[in-house]
Amino acid sequence: MFLVDQKRILVEISGYIYLIFLSLNKPKENNMNTPFLPATKELVIAVIENLLYYGGKSNFAILPLGRDYYIQMATEKGAYQVYAEAVGNYYLYEDSLLSEDQINRLIELTWQPPDTKDGNFFLIHNVDSEHEREELAELILYTASEVYGIHEIEEEQVDLNLE
Repeated sequence: MFLVDQKRILVEISGYIYLIFLSLNKPKENNMNTPFLPATKELVIAVIENLLYYGGKSNFAILPLGRDYYIQMATEKGAYQVYAEAVGNYYLYEDSLLSEDQINRLIELTWQPPDTKDGNFFLIHNVDSEHEREELAELILYTASEVYGIHEIEEEQVDLNLE
């Protein structure tokens, strides 16, 4: 589904080594300090770049985060911005509802509250440079880990639609 090369295996192995290192050495405290696998970051960047470089005017991707949560992105080929949503409480079962702390963390991570009671948290992120695409990927991964408790996104579960 994605552009894959032989480096991917090395990236995954280095990711596991990195997680072992982090478990032995506590990371510095900062605003976004939850570890995630480098291979997962590369996957999210690949999804963003596929949305920007292929397809047409209605490209979107859904990144499932476990059983109940998701982050989705929409844009068109050649665009300079991506619209992203992080699931809000309206679409969640009662046993998966976001706590006040989770909602506050979404806002701290620059997600905008839903416009209506039945919406998702959202943001619009510039992606016209490699650095901005990496920033968006990191924001998505920090959101996945710090808000939804998910530290890895499985490639085969990603729903990528290039239309």
